[in-house]
Amino acid sequence: MPTLARLAPADTGLFVEFQRPDRVQEQLRNLNAWHLFELFIQGGSPSGETSAPVDWGEVVSANLGVSPDTAFETLFADQAALAAPNWEHVHEGVILLRLRDPAVLEEIVGPEKVPETIRRRKKITVYQTKRGLWVATDGRFAILSLRGESSPFSGKAIGLLEGTNRQSLLAVRTYAGQVRQLEPGRAGHLYFAGPPTSPAEPPGVTRSDLWPACQWGVIGVYLRQQRVDLVVRGRLAQARGQAYRPQVDMDRLMRLPQTTLLAWGTSVDLPEAHHHLVRNPSSTLETVLASLLKVLPEADELEASLLSKLGPQIVIVWDQGADRDRAVPQLAVLVESGDATAAAAALGGVMEAVLAKLSPSADESNPGAGRLVHIEHLGTTMFQIPFETMFAAAPAGSLLGRLRGSVQPCFAPLGGWLAIALNPRQLQRIIDADRGLIPRLGDVPELGLATRQRARSVVLGLAQPALCAQVIDRWLATLASDEDSLWRTVLGDDVRSSRSRRRALGIGMRVTQKPGRVTVARVYSGAPADGHLQPGDEILGVNGRLLSLSSPNADLRRMIQSAEQNETVALRVLRDSEYVDVEITPRPAEPKPGQGGAVEALGQLARLGQALRYCTFTVFASRPDQYVARVTLGFQAPAPTSRPASDPVETAAKDPQE
Repeated sequence: MPTLARLAPADTGLFVEFQRPDRVQEQLRNLNAWHLFELFIQGGSPSGETSAPVDWGEVVSANLGVSPDTAFETLFADQAALAAPNWEHVHEGVILLRLRDPAVLEEIVGPEKVPETIRRRKKITVYQTKRGLWVATDGRFAILSLRGESSPFSGKAIGLLEGTNRQSLLAVRTYAGQVRQLEPGRAGHLYFAGPPTSPAEPPGVTRSDLWPACQWGVIGVYLRQQRVDLVVRGRLAQARGQAYRPQVDMDRLMRLPQTTLLAWGTSVDLPEAHHHLVRNPSSTLETVLASLLKVLPEADELEASLLSKLGPQIVIVWDQGADRDRAVPQLAVLVESGDATAAAAALGGVMEAVLAKLSPSADESNPGAGRLVHIEHLGTTMFQIPFETMFAAAPAGSLLGRLRGSVQPCFAPLGGWLAIALNPRQLQRIIDADRGLIPRLGDVPELGLATRQRARSVVLGLAQPALCAQVIDRWLATLASDEDSLWRTVLGDDVRSSRSRRRALGIGMRVTQKPGRVTVARVYSGAPADGHLQPGDEILGVNGRLLSLSSPNADLRRMIQSAEQNETVALRVLRDSEYVDVEITPRPAEPKPGQGGAVEALGQLARLGQALRYCTFTVFASRPDQYVARVTLGFQAPAPTSRPASDPVETAAKDPQE
């Protein structure tokens, strides 16, 4: 089927297109994946404004008087695309539709939905709905916009439909070339590009507002059995000297313990990174580390004796099986080494010198002060750093004081790798898994299939999000139950602000208000109202008190907020011409990441992980200035009865939610 890109202006910086998006939506729902994609398709906030992201599904629903499901089933049943200047200005963009049946136009511009005045031209007709949505159509295609021809961008799109503008996205080489290189069988794709960052940049160099390191790129979406594949092709803002294609050893990741939550492998130039760290500190952490290294006469020896023995590959590991009762993440780093034993000895010598400076008064009563602890495990010598000795003076209630009893850094040679961990038990488990004594990631069938070969890639990773969600849920539980938990110290004010979040039912309310009635436009999956209220319900009162005739939406919010914590409220509801009483216990609404601090961000991350079994990520350098990335998301078993989920947060751009 021909692309709708011929109706998108040439200066389009964000273009999303799907074939049969109604079927795509249903497939994503059955994969429990729809709520993940809602995070991407909602768009960005208008520049300089405080309103929330534009959700075009909600805009269509509110303006045309149809539910989001009906909008997908009718308007988006054949082919649809979203085109906008960039991610931050989605409100200036347009929706492009191929009309499967010309009668579908009645759903958009029926006599009861548009004013009497319309504008007709030779090839197209332009309508404006009563709610201010502009629609231009030639009977086969339709363009929907919020501003009509008053916006230069939508004016260009209307010109393309009319034939007065011939500069379309389809003629842009970067778009056409990248889309052609995507694999066949995709359900849809997303293209992004941006304007030049400054006049001083070379001609043609552009920046994506989505990923500043890229000039432009395209993402192909593929729906497989129980998984979604995303293939990203992009061009870097600054080309490398040569194509960067180191061999990252996926087998190293697959030999990690099966309790590994996240494993990430990459290749770096360690001497260059060390030089940048010491000579050009740019952040607070780098400044601290650089200052520590500069005061050590062994700093130059460190570069000569240790860095020269390390290779470019690094693997970062997050495990939780080594110490399930601890709140501190079990982190480890594995660095490739041609002589891991010599590298461990060199690191040990440097650490001995550091400890001697920090604890110069070793005596008979404390002979271990300033010395590394040696632990033998399966024929491997592990070196443990006496963290408690190094920070013995730190107050017990401070962050260092709390970490002092939880963090026990250690390192050991492991085959062709130098392994460094925050806890000796985790390092022992890594050694055990490497020897095949405990279950490994390679024993997980899905991960084995997705990562069964050594990849020519810049960076690669894999994760078990469902396990991550369990761990994060356990951390969040300690916030509520343990006043002395480490996370309370780390997160500080975020914990207190999370307690003051407003309570909500988890519904979307129609903007158009009937006197004394709140019309339910949407019920969010997993919210308190899920299973109790239905779209189309009209709420008349709370706990025997009728809603305000002039502002029922605001009055409902006030009543819900005035309820006691964990109090069940009784709603009087008009449903299908019958009055019913519904009891619901409101709970705090869950803001989106970034809106409610780290606590809410962790909660959102846990909820997203609950639907995923595994994910993998790889990046290939196809040319010095281009890359190809692949993300594979494997989902839990289908849930046919599930509905699309979204965070129940009230926004100005959507139907008000409570």
